Amino acid sequence: MPAKPNNNAPPNRTNLPESTTAAAARIAELRSLLNRANRAYYVDAESIMSDREFDALLHELVQLERDNPDLDDPASPTRRVGGEPIEGFQTVRHSVSMLSIDNSYSEADVHEWWTRMQRGVQAAGTGPVRVACDPKIDGIAISLRYEDGLLTQALTRGDGTSGDD
Repeated sequence: MPAKPNNNAPPNRTNLPESTTAAAARIAELRSLLNRANRAYYVDAESIMSDREFDALLHELVQLERDNPDLDDPASPTRRVGGEPIEGFQTVRHSVSMLSIDNSYSEADVHEWWTRMQRGVQAAGTGPVRVACDPKIDGIAISLRYEDGLLTQALTRGDGTSGDD
């Protein structure tokens, strides 16, 4: 008598249904492309695609991962912001995380983000928050700390939690 299948075991990628196999291949392709684009942009200071193209590919990957949770990967480009530390710089944790408002191409997008953020703050019961929002200038996301009028620290955005000093 054949052994019963273990329903708790991870799926054998070679025996996945055809639609899942196609999704797995596209997910792998998108992750590879987006990881290369992130490295080129954040580490090599080169751009291999436009922001809109990157955002569209990232959106496609988010949707595929949502539709195929069994193909989850904590190292996915959908799970992090920014790039890896640059050799020769000390990595320092930000005192306050540098967050993103996702892809915002219009005033309506910013208003939608603000509404979502306010709902999240209310749900967390943390009270009012202060935010600063400036037009995006690629490659210039930094955190500057001044003490007594003197610049004491300048950090890149990095991954949003830590940046290069």
